[in-house]
Amino acid sequence: MDDEDPALVRAVVEKTYGYPKALQFVVGILANDGFVSLEVLLQNTELFQKDVLEKFIHEAQFRLDSDARHVMQALAIYGSHICEEAILFLLELYARGFDVSTVLRRLTRRHYITVMQKRGEIMMHQLDRDANYRQIPTNGTSTYNVKVLESRAADYYAQLRTPPETWRSATELVPRLKEIDHRIMASDYNAAAHTLLEIDPRILSWGAYRQVMDYHERLIDKITDMMLKLGSIVNLGTAYQNQTQHQKSIVCYSQH
Repeated sequence: MDDEDPALVRAVVEKTYGYPKALQFVVGILANDGFVSLEVLLQNTELFQKDVLEKFIHEAQFRLDSDARHVMQALAIYGSHICEEAILFLLELYARGFDVSTVLRRLTRRHYITVMQKRGEIMMHQLDRDANYRQIPTNGTSTYNVKVLESRAADYYAQLRTPPETWRSATELVPRLKEIDHRIMASDYNAAAHTLLEIDPRILSWGAYRQVMDYHERLIDKITDMMLKLGSIVNLGTAYQNQTQHQKSIVCYSQH
């Protein structure tokens, strides 16, 4: 599409949500039929319907072998901007029969994923992430399922922890916050609350009251450990008070 009007190219990217396989399909149509222009293709509304894009995704997934599916599902657990080491950690128990690094490079060559080489980060399109996440088994009796993988991802971030006394900025909280997110996705609410209460004093001291509120509101009705629940109620009340939500703060403190 190098010779096409940039405005038309942008329109195609928007209509395909930037999905690589869909863009390759459009390029293929133009290459195979010299009488078809990008402007004509854009008039074909059926071509760019969401269910058509989902067919592209389904077709792309169908072409993957089981090893590649495992890697794509691991990426879906983490989301974008993750390093190869994290994928290796997540799949350590399941990838004994294949080389994860080799599969990642094959997926990159085939445009399933993108690697930001300078930063060493792997990126996945949101449509691919959603599709691959849905493919992960939810069966609780399986050793390979969503909750197990989410818990494993949380363990990855847990081993990146640094002592609070060494923290100089909010960015150093990121591994802990990601750990909490994955604990919640794994339905391990007590563990999520425990980690959150460990870092709450620092988050509150940096004035991130909204973030504290959001986490505790997600967790408070799901915590079963009464001491953790009490700590969550108190910290939520403190966050409410500092956001001048006094009535909510009073409700929390009345449960103390």
